[in-house]
Amino acid sequence: MRFMTLAPLFCISLTLCAIAQASPAASRSEMFLLKVMLNDPMASSEIQTRIAVGKPFEFSDTSKGVKITIKGKLSPRQKNTYHLKLTIVEWASEKTNNAETYGLDLVPGKMWNGGVVSSFLYRRDILLTRLSSE
Repeated sequence: MRFMTLAPLFCISLTLCAIAQASPAASRSEMFLLKVMLNDPMASSEIQTRIAVGKPFEFSDTSKGVKITIKGKLSPRQKNTYHLKLTIVEWASEKTNNAETYGLDLVPGKMWNGGVVSSFLYRRDILLTRLSSE
């Protein structure tokens, strides 16, 4: 009779162990370093943060007196690229800002260059680098 009482508990324990072992691998996201370089006529700035596939991100930093915010989401890999929806906001003051939104297909390790004005004066360089698994 005792065996029958312990058998369901043993099965539950085995199930929980299997779930615990499978969960970390299944929930682990690919991690990347996103580096955004802003090259404007008055100043050049750089901001970088760690991002994970499928998770929205937002990061702000101040460089040369200008607050810069980057936010977006990196989609899972399709063929050889990762689609990044990225918004860059440069804050001259709390009420004055310049926002740009991009939809980019990035290859890790390969720099993307572009900008709002098709000129070298307002260039944006964006680099996505895969971080080694931890």
